[in-house]
Amino acid sequence: MFGFSKEKKLEVAEAAPLADEQTLVDQKKPSSPDHLKSGQILIRVIEPKDKEKCRELLKAHHASTAYADYAFSDDKFESHAAKIYAYPENMVCLVAERALERDQNKAEPTTDQETEIIGLLWASAGSYALSDELIFATCHIIAVHPVKLGRLSAVKTFMLLIKAVKTWSKTRGADEVLVHVTTGTNLKATDRLLRRSGAKTIGGGYVV
Repeated sequence: MFGFSKEKKLEVAEAAPLADEQTLVDQKKPSSPDHLKSGQILIRVIEPKDKEKCRELLKAHHASTAYADYAFSDDKFESHAAKIYAYPENMVCLVAERALERDQNKAEPTTDQETEIIGLLWASAGSYALSDELIFATCHIIAVHPVKLGRLSAVKTFMLLIKAVKTWSKTRGADEVLVHVTTGTNLKATDRLLRRSGAKTIGGGYVV
């Protein structure tokens, strides 16, 4: 398990445009890009129109984990989606949206068909089980598309999602952001990436 404290400042390369704090606070009115240039990434709160793109992303993510031999559950996906789309104040689901290759001279705004969801982070905030003086923002899922992205794009997408959830956690008064790694694959690379992001180890996940 990894944690990000309030004091640790996360430094990432900018990718325009990045959802600002107000977008993350006002979850019932998530913004979407009017015009993304090819390859640019937007981090924003999930919208109902993203549902099937997110399903495809999570299926690809599941297939890349140590649990790929177990069937992906559409019923569980629908159950999670129902909770997320209720937009509870203590929960957020962020997506990384990227524009596909398009005619750069085209004047019209980018349409849904010209973008793809390449990353997702689902988190919730709550008090520590044994104290009323600590609030944690816990990341339940961080998924970066294992097929559509090269290494550098995957790293940038992951870093931007982490930066965005840290911004959201501040709006919920969280003392720390917790990341649980349970994929069972690419553990050394994940460890290096999280440490590069400013995370520190506070425990681990074990199968007994």
